[in-house]
Amino acid sequence: MPPGATCRVHLSAWDGTTSPITGRVVRCDCLRGQVYDVGVRFITRLNAAEDAADQFSSPGYNRAVVVGLCREIIQLAEYGAPHAELGAKADELVSQCHEEHPDS
Repeated sequence: MPPGATCRVHLSAWDGTTSPITGRVVRCDCLRGQVYDVGVRFITRLNAAEDAADQFSSPGYNRAVVVGLCREIIQLAEYGAPHAELGAKADELVSQCHEEHPDS
């Protein structure tokens, strides 16, 4: 797909539902054969941090902390942070969830 092309992506939610979101292709690189790495900039801003925090709605979760960590991960990804840095922040999020829910 050429950069600038309009596309529609169906994003899956945690509960299995999907939502069609319109965006524009910002990059499209052929990885191998018919496998492509496609970068899409969505026209409507997604509220991914809030949506992710909603998945941890059990009593005992500190929603503000979870939202904050999700926002940090999103910002790191938007600025092209190395995978190791993203992984460390994701580990921090998982650790936070396990600390507040030791049985999970």
